[in-house]
Amino acid sequence: MKSGSFGVVNNFQIIPQREQRPSLKWLITDIAEVRSQKSEVRSQKSEVRSQKSEVRSQKSEVRSQKSEVRSQKS
Repeated sequence: MKSGSFGVVNNFQIIPQREQRPSLKWLITDIAEVRSQKSEVRSQKSEVRSQKSEVRSQKSEVRSQKSEVRSQKS
């Protein structure tokens, strides 16, 4: 089997090059899937940001409590 710009010669039958490409239907499906995954990733990133923010608040709260404990000790 040899390939050329006109198509692929296979058993003396010339197959047009475009039939070698994935169909538009599959490409559209793939694009939709990628978009959906991107959206999911964005949601997860947003969730992570919220959790980080929550952790920062808790750390700040702990620092305040430690400071409070130190001042009570003295």
